[in-house]
Amino acid sequence: MTTLLKGLLYKWKQAQRPAAQEQELEQLRAKLKQVETERDILKKALSIFSRQT
Repeated sequence: MTTLLKGLLYKWKQAQRPAAQEQELEQLRAKLKQVETERDILKKALSIFSRQT
């Protein structure tokens, strides 16, 4: 498949996605980022508390 054809298919697929679905996708990405941040904070806290003994 040529790069031009891939680009056209991608644009067509994006145009077919409903706005509500796009909004939900953005919300899920934001939530994922928040959860990943919380996970990283907990990992750091665990390493700090486990070193104190």
